[in-house]
Amino acid sequence: MRWFRLAADLGYAEAEAQIGFLYQNGLGVQKDPQTACAWYQKAADKNYSMAQIYLGFCYAYGLGASKDITKAVELFRKAADQGDVMAEATLGVLYVVGNGVSKDYATAMQLFRKAADKGNAFAMNQVGMMFMYGFGVTVDYPEAMRWFQKSIDFGNLAANTNVGVLYVNGWGVTKDYAEALRRFRIAANSNDNSGQYQLGLLYKNGWGVPVDFKEAMNWFRKSSETSFAPALNEIGVLYGNGLGVPVNYSEAMRWYHLAADQNNASAMANIGVLYHYGQGVTKDDNEARRWFQRSADLGNPDAKGWSMQLSGN
Repeated sequence: MRWFRLAADLGYAEAEAQIGFLYQNGLGVQKDPQTACAWYQKAADKNYSMAQIYLGFCYAYGLGASKDITKAVELFRKAADQGDVMAEATLGVLYVVGNGVSKDYATAMQLFRKAADKGNAFAMNQVGMMFMYGFGVTVDYPEAMRWFQKSIDFGNLAANTNVGVLYVNGWGVTKDYAEALRRFRIAANSNDNSGQYQLGLLYKNGWGVPVDFKEAMNWFRKSSETSFAPALNEIGVLYGNGLGVPVNYSEAMRWYHLAADQNNASAMANIGVLYHYGQGVTKDDNEARRWFQRSADLGNPDAKGWSMQLSGN
């Protein structure tokens, strides 16, 4: 810290950003997100791209600063304009989901390709996902596989999750649960929350392995440690249906709400079911209809059917 302070006193932006990083993570100093953001701001004002990115995350997640996605986008854009690959990839994600910017798959792909062409493995994985799901491009599973493998070759073990998804569904490859299991396990063991979630699904559904609800719960819980919404919802499903655990509707509702807070449509529909049947709560079809409609608005066709049924349509 002493040497960083000396350099910061001389106005070096890199040192200011490093001090911010130390405070953000509590490395050798008391963890203090607000002080971290103040140091990031000093470096960002000098147009240091890494500080702009760190400060952007402060605003994006409300870490040491008031949550403000507009400010976050502005900072990410400043860093991206300097050719920073992390900023390009991060902006790309925001354009895919429409967070802080209008949803724009073409711009997202352009940003991902820029970062990928500079060797960014995360961006390579994102390009593969665009091709796998047809976001702004024609679905092309072989092209998706090519990008996923390239991402893996550049050190991104999390891309194995998407390769596993291709094998589970037989998209562009022969369906192969054993290979999917192998891929998910590689990703899960590298702490990829999506890989952990996918492993949980294999054990819950008995895809290529014996059904094992306790093992499913184990992997869903690991995934939930990063507040991964699909995993939060699945924990609720296990409690709501007594799969590997005693039925506990109150606990199911708690997990559903954690997922719904992140706009998970399945969790919203599951909350609606609990209100409709009065499971763990007082039966309330008006509240059930409200949750089904929220889920339907996010594109859940089953929830739309429930909403129409409760509305008498």
